[in-house]
Amino acid sequence: MIKIEKNLSLLFICAAAVFLYAIHRRIGIELPDDAAFFLRYADNAAQGHFWVWNIGEAPVWGASAPFFPLLLVPLITLGVPSVTSIVWASALLSAASLAAMAVLIARRFGFLSAIAFVVLGALDTGTMFYAGTGLETPLTFALISFALFALLERRGEVAIGIAAGLLAIHKMDLIPVGGLLVLAYSWQTRRMPIRSAVLALVIACLWYGFAWWYFGAPVPNSFLTKALHQNDFVNIIDWRWFGSTVYYRFDHWPLSLLALLGLVRLRKGFAPLLLLMLGLLAVHLAAYTVKHPFEPYDWYCMPSLLVLLILASAGVGFIGELLGARGNKRLLVGAVSVLLLLAVIVRYEIDFQRADTLSRQNWLRYVEHDRAEAGRWVDENTPASFRLVTAWGNPAYFSRRYVYDLSFLNRRYEPGDLIEKYRPEILIFQNSEPSTPLTPDQYGPNYTPVRIFDSAFGNGEGNYFFTVYARKDVLPQIRNVTLPLATSCVAEQFCQRYQPLKVSEASATRPVSLPANTVASTTCHIDEINGSAFPSNEKFAAKQSVNLSGWALNGSEKSLPITLYVKLSGAAGTFYAPARSLYARPDVPAALGLPESLKDAGFKAKLDLSAMPAGDYDVAMLVGSKTETQECAQKTLHLSR
Repeated sequence: MIKIEKNLSLLFICAAAVFLYAIHRRIGIELPDDAAFFLRYADNAAQGHFWVWNIGEAPVWGASAPFFPLLLVPLITLGVPSVTSIVWASALLSAASLAAMAVLIARRFGFLSAIAFVVLGALDTGTMFYAGTGLETPLTFALISFALFALLERRGEVAIGIAAGLLAIHKMDLIPVGGLLVLAYSWQTRRMPIRSAVLALVIACLWYGFAWWYFGAPVPNSFLTKALHQNDFVNIIDWRWFGSTVYYRFDHWPLSLLALLGLVRLRKGFAPLLLLMLGLLAVHLAAYTVKHPFEPYDWYCMPSLLVLLILASAGVGFIGELLGARGNKRLLVGAVSVLLLLAVIVRYEIDFQRADTLSRQNWLRYVEHDRAEAGRWVDENTPASFRLVTAWGNPAYFSRRYVYDLSFLNRRYEPGDLIEKYRPEILIFQNSEPSTPLTPDQYGPNYTPVRIFDSAFGNGEGNYFFTVYARKDVLPQIRNVTLPLATSCVAEQFCQRYQPLKVSEASATRPVSLPANTVASTTCHIDEINGSAFPSNEKFAAKQSVNLSGWALNGSEKSLPITLYVKLSGAAGTFYAPARSLYARPDVPAALGLPESLKDAGFKAKLDLSAMPAGDYDVAMLVGSKTETQECAQKTLHLSR
């Protein structure tokens, strides 16, 4: 017994270290936006204001997991920086909870299953990302681990009741899971656990009753907003989002297959556990399929993904048991089989998981950084009395200003134009789709842009940038306003990179942006015309628009082209039309042995040739630099009437 307990202690330490390392590898330079909502509440609570969005206002239950911010208050009160507190409290709580789960799995399913749980969990980027980035997932892991511990270790009605009550408080979508826990314990003990049910109900009623009295509503304000006021938002996901995210996207399909084996392994002797876990999977799948959010809140999937990892680890252990069932060295055969299987899974998934990690970290590095920097700029350059309108957590938190929250997650919903109603001194908004950093959105005659943060736009993360607007009458009170506004756009075509490609009419006038000195170049290529390889479809009627695509570089400087034109020259004359560069072509620098920074070497052009005479034209690409125009002669096009 002593030896087993030592092994379990060693397993806990090793598993916690592995999880902590895996979480650390997924942490980015900024918080996900919703984590900053939690942090604003935690900071205010640490200053003695408990649960308020704006100090001095009535409290609002804005963040849907009420206990998570409160965990941060002791650390912040002790002087630990707030962002450090939320990241490392998340990472440590997640690592400890998941390591405790590994120990529980070892006790009930065997060490091979526990090893599988650690490997599969640490490998999954989504799980590790949300385990350490400041959202409520760490506390979710801790409470589910406690619930499974109370059930599998038969800790009695009081432990079951406490676990069920805490689940019901932590998040509303875990209320049914608390009920399932009580039912599972009833099945396990073959009697109705009255004390468990009453204790869970008392704990839940105490909190929700307090919330009704303190906040004026028994449910989170964010829940009411999402349920009642987000129905008209443009959905970027559909009903398939939840099921696909949990069961096969992000390379989860191996987990699903192994989980089916886990169900076979647990069908005998673990019926109460299966009731709880399958019930959780079914409830969340039904809830988020029938009523999905308008955008992918992937951390909503973490309870189901944790259950999937547990079932998959049981499935891996089952394979080890089957392969090691015979022979004198059956334990060795089973262990080697499991390790080989895990090695195959790791080798299969590692490239995707690395890419997923980079994608998530780039989002934090650019998009969330722009959001946070907008807030920091307001904090550093405007009077503390200024009020702000925004709809995101990072600007709200880092501005450290009175904030009118236009997401209405942290403010009771108000119809109408809040900008007109409250006339705040500062606005921070994300751009709309048609706008660019050179043409930011306008919010009436009383406001003007004073700062643009667009590193995401400039680094290929998409059409995302954030603009700080100031009320014109308070401009003299704001520091560090430099006009014209600096952006990442070095040319108009760069600024249009995410806009729909427009048809450009070929003109006989040579563009003035192209230097007269023209030299031959080989650092470009026209790959396709109207979606087909160029030589296979080269005859066109003048009334047709012509779509060209390929790649081009500024060969003399080994840089991406800023000025790029299509040149069509024939007996009837020479014509020019602009092309848009900076499309993703990672194959180009790889093939030419050039830096990865040139991965956006692709170009596209949509040409209107209706004004050109019929005939044969040589098609070339012109790349303009400061001192010369580089010409790549490429193909021949026959234009007919």
